[in-house]
Amino acid sequence: MRETDNIVDVWKSRTPGWSQFLYPQRDIWGREIDRAGNFWTRLLSPVEYSAAKGDKVDTEMARLGIGVRKRDKELALPENFVKRFETEPKFELEPKQYDNYIKAAGTRARRRVYAYVNSEAYPNISDDKRKEKIEGIITDEYSKERERYVKTKRREIVASKGAK
Repeated sequence: MRETDNIVDVWKSRTPGWSQFLYPQRDIWGREIDRAGNFWTRLLSPVEYSAAKGDKVDTEMARLGIGVRKRDKELALPENFVKRFETEPKFELEPKQYDNYIKAAGTRARRRVYAYVNSEAYPNISDDKRKEKIEGIITDEYSKERERYVKTKRREIVASKGAK
């Protein structure tokens, strides 16, 4: 499956040859989401099908009822920075940046959750604590990666406007 932002991208994602120009859709772990079906089902069906991937981590997240939301492409700059440099409060990641953002944060989050779920102590932890910890790991890794992009954007703005 491919990342789509508008109706033209949706058309490209369903057309052989054109979909290669779009970035892949990724799951919470940064893995590409594979689309099931053949050319005709993908072209004509209004419903997207994806091949199921599952392992201990995915199964445990589903069992605990941990919801997964799509991450925003729009990131916010700190309020004091916006005032100081008189710049827009938010910026949108370019498609390549967004793809890298999801891959990097997702890969690190999955590595940490995998280690946690497979730890010796895990069986003795309550479901509420498990859920809280896993959600915290995911939030933490995405926050770190988001901050990395915010810092880069701040440097670009400072360089373009000069330090005040």
